[in-house]
Amino acid sequence: MTLEDKFNQVIEKWMEHCSQPSVLLDSSGTAIKDCDAYKELVAMGKKALPLIRQAYDRDGNFYFHAQDEQKGDIVISSTKDLARNKNFMEGLRKFQYGETAEESNAGFEQIEGIMRGQAENDPLSIIKSLGLVDLVNDIVGSSFRIPKKIQGRMGEIAEYTKQWLDKNMKKYQKD
Repeated sequence: MTLEDKFNQVIEKWMEHCSQPSVLLDSSGTAIKDCDAYKELVAMGKKALPLIRQAYDRDGNFYFHAQDEQKGDIVISSTKDLARNKNFMEGLRKFQYGETAEESNAGFEQIEGIMRGQAENDPLSIIKSLGLVDLVNDIVGSSFRIPKKIQGRMGEIAEYTKQWLDKNMKKYQKD
């Protein structure tokens, strides 16, 4: 089995893990890495960097930022199609700006259901928000750092990571 075949097989397992509701709704982002598949990808090492870069090009992501009083700031990653979904946007508005807890909770349940459906249709979008960034960081270590000026800006972080990979991955292939 080639490295690419193994990578694709393991990334499918990772996406399956990340499609679980407990992972989708984890506002800390730690659950995305809490699985054997992620550890297998890290263990593939620097030779997997070109495959990680290719994963970014599979489709474009769009990011929503929401706030929850108990969980704080959360990021919802999805494909651009989700941004065009009127029911999702309506749920997001209820969740963020609901005048009552019931209205906010109903909005959260609405977007959660739509996110689950979206995740089933495009599970790669789940890992593209921070998962691939963390994967690169865990593989190459301290030489990969997100600049402070873009921290918290998911779209800019993904673009920075792609550019960093384009510029640096060849030198890691020599190791």
